[in-house]
Amino acid sequence: PEKFEKEEWKEIKESTTDPESGYYVKDERTKQFAYSFHAATDEKGFVLGAIVTPGNVHDSHVLQPLVERVIQNVQKPIA
Repeated sequence: PEKFEKEEWKEIKESTTDPESGYYVKDERTKQFAYSFHAATDEKGFVLGAIVTPGNVHDSHVLQPLVERVIQNVQKPIA
């Protein structure tokens, strides 16, 4: 019962100049506010669709919306 009574809190870092950006941590020394550019391309490298997200959004959260955007705008991808 005591372990459920502990208060947990999480510090959220927010940029004062660009609050829409996300706090990106690459390694111990590389920490910054940034954006990520997620793109889907064809076999020749042409961009079929793209989504820009805050830097702290993981790629796995963007894959499905990006594929749906490509299907809507171009066609169903082969792979």
